[in-house]
Formats: sequence, structure tokens, C-alpha cells
Amino acid sequence: MTTAEKIMGAGKVLYMINTPNNEIARLLDVSETTVSNWVTKGGWREERAAGLAMKRTMSDNVLFLIDYQMEALKELTEQYRAAGKLKLLDKGEIDALSKLFAAIKGKELTFANVVTFTRELVEFLNQKNPDIAKVVIPYTSDFLLAKKEVMV
Repeated sequence: MTTAEKIMGAGKVLYMINTPNNEIARLLDVSETTVSNWVTKGGWREERAAGLAMKRTMSDNVLFLIDYQMEALKELTEQYRAAGKLKLLDKGEIDALSKLFAAIKGKELTFANVVTFTRELVEFLNQKNPDIAKVVIPYTSDFLLAKKEVMV
């Protein structure tokens, strides 16, 4: 992979996390026109929209299942009360809900934190030594893509 391809890859990663085009251009030391061309020719806008829609759909489905499970637990609780019994809900049901929610939110938050930290590091390097930032940026793209595969 050439340096230009790595820089464009870094631009795509930044674009996909909603970094404004002018900030991408500044961080990667390219023109805003170049970034705009990457977005248009690469179909990044559509890809980002599709990715967001898929995340929303998956999240909506999981939230629906959690709501469904909560309604079932409420109904079970009401049945116990109506029968004059106080019985704890099954630990497995509660654990399953908790783990599902934590797994989904934890992965989203963890990757978002990695991206934010990486952006802050690149920004810091760019302020301290722009030449070093230019060398590091292509590797940050590789790093974020590798992390995304593992975490998401």
C-alpha cells in the first residue's frame, strides 16, 4: 500500500467517525477539495449512512428484545403478586439482559474511545511537530482498522 493510499485510508476512517472534511484536510495536510473528491469517488457518504443505519437497526433490534424481555419479567412479577407470592426473578434472565446490554454498549464505547484518543494524539503531534504527525497518520489508519475488526 502506498503512502497516498494510507493517507486516504486515514481520511476515510476519520470521515466515518464524522470528522468534518476541513479537519480531515488539516490533519492529513491535503486540500479540502482532495477530501471532497475522496468522499465522492469513494462513495464514503453512502457507506457512512449505510453503516449508521445498520448500527441503528441492530441497536433497535436489541433494544426491542430487551423491552420484550422486560415486559415478560413485569408480567411474571404481576402474576406472582396476584397469587400472593413474592418470588425473585430467575438470575439467568437478569444476567442475560445485563450481559447483552453491557456487551453492546461496551464495544461501541470502547471503539469510540480508541478513535477519540487516536484523534487527540494525532492533533497533539500535529501541534508539536507536523512532520512527525504526517509520518504517523498513515499508521493510525491501519491501527484503527485493526482495532475496529477486533472490537466491533
